[in-house]
Amino acid sequence: IISPTTQPITKSTPVFHITSVTINNKARKPDSVFQLKYEEKNVEIGYALLSYRNPGDDLLYHKINDGEWALLSKNSGSLKLAALSPGSYTVSFMLGDPGSKNAINGASVNFTIEKPYWATTWFWALCISIISILVFTYYKWQTGILKKQNQLLIEKVQLERNLHKSVLTSIRSQMNPHFFYNALNTIQSFIVTDDKRNASTYLSKFSKLTRTILEMTGK
Repeated sequence: IISPTTQPITKSTPVFHITSVTINNKARKPDSVFQLKYEEKNVEIGYALLSYRNPGDDLLYHKINDGEWALLSKNSGSLKLAALSPGSYTVSFMLGDPGSKNAINGASVNFTIEKPYWATTWFWALCISIISILVFTYYKWQTGILKKQNQLLIEKVQLERNLHKSVLTSIRSQMNPHFFYNALNTIQSFIVTDDKRNASTYLSKFSKLTRTILEMTGK
């Protein structure tokens, strides 16, 4: 926004006023409030100075925000500010030496340049949220894979245990110790009673049965 001078005007008092404001080579109304985008960082302020006194008596100064006063050419008719950083700006003008009591405050131009979206708080908050979600998703995915691998490993170990138990059960069912004990006792009794025929018959059958069991055990 442009603040006009508040000094009383007399015939001997120079008159200073803002004639135009151009932003990125596009003219804006001098009396408007300037809320600029990040790309709009080239500002040109046009001004005019009307004085009835000797031109050398009126020195024109300007400053930006709380900076130092700098001498400005009255004949140039404009102040160019290029590649401004985001932030709030107040461009002030003064007629005469700023340290003199006779100095006259001129108009001032106020404008604000917005930060780029990648420098705003909401953008970084959004980026952090997205990264957190991705990290959490990746962590859950990896955890799920590890759980599946562990479950498969546990199932494999359990199957191997069950298989071993089944094999042992099968062997024990085929080669029952009680059966072997009874069969050998029977053959022994035939030998003790000198029943060679039955002893030989049973021993032959027992040997064939044992051989068959051992062959089947391998299968």
